[in-house]
Amino acid sequence: MKRRAMVAGTAALDMIPQFPASACRRDEILMEGKTVYLPDIQLILGGCVSNTGIAMHRLGAEVILCSKVGGDPLAGVVRQMLEESGAEVRLAELKGHATSATVVVAPEGSDRSFWHRRGASQVYALSDIPADAAERCDLFHFGYPTGMACMYGDGGVTLADLYGGIKRMGLTTSMDLSLPGLTSESARADWKTILRRVLPCVDVFLPSLEELLLLLHRPYYMEVLQRAGADCAVRYADLSILPALADEVLAMGPKVFGVKLGEKGLYLRTAKKEAFASFGRMSGALSPCWYDRELMELPYRPERFRSANGAGDTAIAGFLAGMMDGCGPEDCLRLAAGAAACRIETGHQGIPSAREVLERARAGWEKLGAAPEGGWAETAEGLYASPRDSLQG
Repeated sequence: MKRRAMVAGTAALDMIPQFPASACRRDEILMEGKTVYLPDIQLILGGCVSNTGIAMHRLGAEVILCSKVGGDPLAGVVRQMLEESGAEVRLAELKGHATSATVVVAPEGSDRSFWHRRGASQVYALSDIPADAAERCDLFHFGYPTGMACMYGDGGVTLADLYGGIKRMGLTTSMDLSLPGLTSESARADWKTILRRVLPCVDVFLPSLEELLLLLHRPYYMEVLQRAGADCAVRYADLSILPALADEVLAMGPKVFGVKLGEKGLYLRTAKKEAFASFGRMSGALSPCWYDRELMELPYRPERFRSANGAGDTAIAGFLAGMMDGCGPEDCLRLAAGAAACRIETGHQGIPSAREVLERARAGWEKLGAAPEGGWAETAEGLYASPRDSLQG
């Protein structure tokens, strides 16, 4: 029987203005009193449920999409767009609240900024998970708790209750984050305490390097930002910190720890065999090659650049879809990197099946970036393994 995942959390309507080349400077766009005529305003679904859940479905995984909408006209738009994906949809309606929505401002040649209305899907608890649907699933993935005040405002108690309840059902659990603003309430929360409370119930943890550094090692992150200036922060982070960071996180409870490194690729560290005894229903999908691994995969070169919006979530989708299909860690990393590149090439509509992504990767899809330093060895599959990797001894 095919494994099934529930992807829960934020589902938002993203409104993306398409700016003409004549008005692409951010200061011109935001000039007081000026009217900017747009060739188009793209409406797409955003948030974890859309970006990760629908991508998993397009890759071939069985998925239940679970979120909340408000009692406003946008609720019907979000519901229709989710249902058009072909995945099973379970939406709760929260009267008196607005549906989550985001305006994505991305002029050509500058980084994106997001104007976000949190809305109904930001209020979440274990009681919002349809138990009948969860019981039919093997994997539970929840995203963006860093953007939900209900998940960090009480020190992570609600978030830990959510994951604890799902683990008691026997499911394997997964979580990713989003990057909060430097001066936001979320960035000021005690995330070390929150993660120590939550991660014992999280089997697969898939944040980005920026998110981890901001939440766990803010002084170093501020140094990186200062060096980066207006450039991408990850370019200035020292990747030699990854093994120590992995040891710190795995000690909190996860068995599989993956880190999105942007244009530097993906990093994976897994726990020793004995830790996987409590992995849940996905245990049957894992072979011994998952135990005590430390790998890196470089990004694949997109044939064209449409948009990087949602690429990180799509990488997570590729990784989890691979796990559900019984892939080893090498192919899961390939799927993650390949799915992200496909998202950049074509947007969310053009994500192919997992089989097609893996075939393209195995056929010599060109990679970007340089091999990691510090004794990492290229494997037969074209990834890189550290000296600590259990299969390199």
